[in-house]
Amino acid sequence: MKYAILLLIITGFIFGCQKKKKASKNASIEIGNEQNAEVTDRNLVIQSSGFGNTDVEEIDIDGDGTNDVRFKSFISGSPGLGTFNGYKIESMHSNFEIAGTLSNEATWISYDTSYSEHPVTGEIYVMWIENRACTQLDASYSLYQVDNDVLTTTKYSSGSILNKTDYFTDEVKNLLSPGDFSSNPILEYTSNDTLYHSVNNTYNEVCAPASNSFSGYLGVRLTTATEQKLGWIQLSINDGYKIVVNETAIQL
Repeated sequence: MKYAILLLIITGFIFGCQKKKKASKNASIEIGNEQNAEVTDRNLVIQSSGFGNTDVEEIDIDGDGTNDVRFKSFISGSPGLGTFNGYKIESMHSNFEIAGTLSNEATWISYDTSYSEHPVTGEIYVMWIENRACTQLDASYSLYQVDNDVLTTTKYSSGSILNKTDYFTDEVKNLLSPGDFSSNPILEYTSNDTLYHSVNNTYNEVCAPASNSFSGYLGVRLTTATEQKLGWIQLSINDGYKIVVNETAIQL
């Protein structure tokens, strides 16, 4: 009888260990599938109220009391050069990462020159403009530089598969380059009766992995003291700076 009880205890211990082993997190998840995931409706709107204002929201994605991700919406610029809209999505610690890809990105450049005459003094104004873009917009653009290992955040759709072995990083994310272009300070050169202006324009609308009307999911990975969990953030971007976070999810 003693041996029978001992055998039952050992058998129960073995099966208990096997059950615990089977309970480990899956190595992949289906984005948008709520089975085996803790999904939280957020319905958060992050939107700057105007020039010089930054609206910020932080989310604790797994409810452990530590915020994991920060969303920023801003309107920036200067009175002289104009304003632009932008947003950022930031990991708040190294254990929270967002899925992305690494690629090599080229910058292309072209030069424009324009002339005008002062109506009273007859002074000639010459405007030199450097235009930079992320693609060769036309034949006037030549290759300026190549940046290696540039991070692009991956946009997922419902039903996409996210794997633990995908590339993740906790670096700051700019999903969208702010506005249509940014302009560096004007440099002036004077030579007798001619005033030269040099302006650097960087056109960003072709650089952005997401558009002003982004709508989809971000894949995330959270590392705890005992395991790694996969999850997602469902969100949309409007007008280049208004962020709407619909829901977040993390593996159970």
